[in-house]
Amino acid sequence: MLAMTTFTLPAQDIQKFLGEYRITVTCSQETPDGVTPEPPVVFQLIVIPDEENQSGVQLVFLKPGISGIYAPVKATILDEQNFDISDQLPGPLFATMIDGNGNIKGDSIFIQYVTEMWTSVFRCDCEGKRSSSDVAVLKADKYNVYVDAAKQIILDEALQNQETLIVELIDLQGVTILKKMNNGEPVSIANFPSGVYLLRISQDSRVVYSGKIFR
Repeated sequence: MLAMTTFTLPAQDIQKFLGEYRITVTCSQETPDGVTPEPPVVFQLIVIPDEENQSGVQLVFLKPGISGIYAPVKATILDEQNFDISDQLPGPLFATMIDGNGNIKGDSIFIQYVTEMWTSVFRCDCEGKRSSSDVAVLKADKYNVYVDAAKQIILDEALQNQETLIVELIDLQGVTILKKMNNGEPVSIANFPSGVYLLRISQDSRVVYSGKIFR
């Protein structure tokens, strides 16, 4: 694993990490009974800025054709190509740590990580290519989206009166709890439990906003 160090990139250089990638994830499961290889799985990976860490990004894993996600994973940028992963992922019964590292060279990405679940250790390799070079649409702060005092998601003026928007709200267990067509109107989340959610807004099958919101 790469050693953690302090490194600050200008905003335009952090943009080099952002984007949408198609990756293949290959894991092995280690238990007291031995090691079991698992079949490779193809994921869509979206790398977005971390609003809480100017030298960090978040990795959002999605399975194509499946509405659920894995919890966003925080990563700290180490230099112009490498990043370190160390995050605690929430689960329905307990939280688990994920540790690893990765690098992005041009449009290629490679990630290694380790995580534990019950008595098993999962060691995974991820490798793939950037599938979208228009990373601006994936910036969480491209649009001003926020939750107001009435617990409504307020969309940016630039998204209002857009008839082809799809708004999705996904909890950190990967369950899509809200998915609806929207024309930029406020979306009430008052009836959902307090917590952190992933908000994803798509237009014409393309993600135009992906970021965390707090209920």
